[in-house]
Amino acid sequence: MDNTRPPQNVGDYAELVEDDDPLVPKNQAPPHAPPPSSLLIIPVVSIAHRTGSYYTDFIVKDRALAIVVLSVDPTLLYILGEPTDPVEVWKTLSEQYQKKTWTNRLNLRRRLHSLKLKDGESVQSHIKEMTEIFNDLAIVGDTIVDDDPVVYLLASLPESYDVLVTALEANETFPGMKTVIESLTHEEKKLQDCTKPSSTDGGAMAA
Repeated sequence: MDNTRPPQNVGDYAELVEDDDPLVPKNQAPPHAPPPSSLLIIPVVSIAHRTGSYYTDFIVKDRALAIVVLSVDPTLLYILGEPTDPVEVWKTLSEQYQKKTWTNRLNLRRRLHSLKLKDGESVQSHIKEMTEIFNDLAIVGDTIVDDDPVVYLLASLPESYDVLVTALEANETFPGMKTVIESLTHEEKKLQDCTKPSSTDGGAMAA
């Protein structure tokens, strides 16, 4: 009678293989052993997930870096060196140009108070420049709040816009920035039409 004990677990099976037991062929799978494919499912999925997440983060970071760098004036790119991290680039620019010091605030306030629209200049360009100063002040911790932007804008207009300013002052409610900009654009067009030579004047000059 054969008293050979059949393998009860993987460890027993390994011992039989090491001993070259003829009862257990080397190419036979041990009892209750999980199929090879199931052993690979979890690590493969995990690796694939980590790899996909890594490349997604890399692409997002790369795009953010490109956006920040492309927004910088080409003459100032030397300050950034060889940028690799958008956060570091932003910190560098912030430290270089937008330090929250009282001198920066003073200079920006001076620019704001001295900014005046001249006759014949573009209203849109004037508003854009003033808005940029508002934004710069906000960055250095000196935000222009409430109705102040409208007040600064109206105070920066030349005498040719006095009729418009007087009309806005007559309103019971304080005009919002959108209303003021629309009114300024309309008034600018009226002033431009008034300064254009008429066709009658042109014909008289030709005669």
